[in-house]
Amino acid sequence: MMKKVILLSILLLMPFSLYAFGNIKCWVNEDNIRSCGNYIPQKYAQEGYAEYDPKTGYKIHDIAPAPTPEEIAEKENQKREKRKQEAQEKKDIQFLDIFQSKRDIERARKAIHRSIDGQIQSITTIFDGLKGNLKDLKASYEKTKVAKEVVNKPKALIKFKEAIASVKQRLINTEETLKQMQAKRVSTDKEYDGYIQRFLNIKARQKQQQLLQDQIF
Repeated sequence: MMKKVILLSILLLMPFSLYAFGNIKCWVNEDNIRSCGNYIPQKYAQEGYAEYDPKTGYKIHDIAPAPTPEEIAEKENQKREKRKQEAQEKKDIQFLDIFQSKRDIERARKAIHRSIDGQIQSITTIFDGLKGNLKDLKASYEKTKVAKEVVNKPKALIKFKEAIASVKQRLINTEETLKQMQAKRVSTDKEYDGYIQRFLNIKARQKQQQLLQDQIF
């Protein structure tokens, strides 16, 4: 109260022109001396000050010091973390819209497995058929080589060689496709294992957030 009376007395003694243009600003200089005026030097404005009504001497409000570079950097970091958290929460919601339980994930995994296994079985059947075809062609080629009654044997042997080469290439391509499908099955398992772990992580985060909210309220 004494400080307020002293300040009011000082303000009342100031010429009218000093405070005719607005509120009185008071700050502390580098010598720890309190100064007042209707204009505050920039270096002190950065350090914070108070504004007073020049007629009543009552404080209107305090102006906080300008944030330091470290404080600005920390605030920006907090904003980035908040945006990151909000983005993660949005992704979590989208994920849980697809998989509401571990059972849903396993069902989806099995459905893909059935599809891949069906393709693998079909490709395996083709592969086995090609191997049988190749065996028959080779046998026919050998018989033709020794057969005396075959008309235009050289031409027939060439056709057998071409057919054998074609089947061998188809076997190579089919085997590669089979390996790709088998690799896809393995990668699918890894993918859905990751989904299960993600589901557990989301549930753990939600549980932790709920505990924090319960502590607050």
